[in-house]
Amino acid sequence: MPTWALQIRESPTAQGHSLGGGRGDSSASILLTQREMMKIITEQHIAFKGEAQLAGWTDSHTGGAKVTLWLSDPAELEHFRQLTVRAGGKSGQRMMIVMVQIDDDEQPLLQPSQQPALLAPPASDPAKKGGPLARLAGMWRANADFQRWVADYHPESYVAVFESFESPSLSEVVTELIYQVCGVESLAQLDHEAIPARRFDAEFRQPFMASLSEG
Repeated sequence: MPTWALQIRESPTAQGHSLGGGRGDSSASILLTQREMMKIITEQHIAFKGEAQLAGWTDSHTGGAKVTLWLSDPAELEHFRQLTVRAGGKSGQRMMIVMVQIDDDEQPLLQPSQQPALLAPPASDPAKKGGPLARLAGMWRANADFQRWVADYHPESYVAVFESFESPSLSEVVTELIYQVCGVESLAQLDHEAIPARRFDAEFRQPFMASLSEG
């Protein structure tokens, strides 16, 4: 049986915070790609890391596509049990999974040629459009939880920005506040300028993600 090294990360939406829609949601098109997600997720997001063995797979019109893995240690099942415990005994948590096949010498095995295409750089010039941080900011600014958090975390700036508009939407207020705090004129700059990127990370991404974990 093939052996795999896994890193399984619980997505923000799986933690009870809808940040962009799920299946059937028309906003799903703005969700981060797997490659972009890898750039912003830290070690603290990892729900499970370890070795497993491929037991089999099934695909049916009733049960859908499923992959079964054997864990190397039965105690590691506790990681997954805790996910359902925190959700009141319910399963269905959305996960992002990265699996690397390893050989008997514990060395990673290269996969067929179609796999590197997932990591290939985009054909278009990335400097002309936003990357993962711009997508994240664009997704969060329309999220009610993030809007409330911004108002609490940056109260004075939030009020000042709100009063500078005439009947603004909360999304507009949050966007303008990000511009002012990070010193940018567009969200795309977050991915191409170091100082704005650090400011966004320190003033928005890290503290907001910490608040989700605490909540």
